[in-house]
Amino acid sequence: MFTDGDWYDGRYRNELYHGHGEYHHADGGVYIGSWKDGKQHGAGKKVWASGATYHGNFIEGEITGAGTWTWPSGNKYVGQFINGLKHGKGKLALIDGPKTQVYDGEWQDNTQHGRGKLTSSAGKVLQDGIWKDGKFQEVGWF
Repeated sequence: MFTDGDWYDGRYRNELYHGHGEYHHADGGVYIGSWKDGKQHGAGKKVWASGATYHGNFIEGEITGAGTWTWPSGNKYVGQFINGLKHGKGKLALIDGPKTQVYDGEWQDNTQHGRGKLTSSAGKVLQDGIWKDGKFQEVGWF
């Protein structure tokens, strides 16, 4: 246990976390997964004290690659990340009872950007086309 109440249980190499391990934060957050040279690297699961979770790939300590991020509200993103941001193809479900909406498409720097479709919980297409900086721009058929 460290002086701040955090603790680590796992493998080391050259006095650095390396291989499979668990890092527990005093606030209740935890990372369970692969480490390389002291950084989260490879497959892992991270849980924040808020209850948010990420399960997927890490590269040199950053959430990068394919993964699933779930918020305490039930909102869920499944797709690609770069440096902790939604980036590439992905699907975001915003849970709000009968007002639930799902965006399935392209992302850039954490916002809808590129080709994408927004649908209602009933499956009705609300917007389908081109998005820029998180805003629907135009209908686009390819």
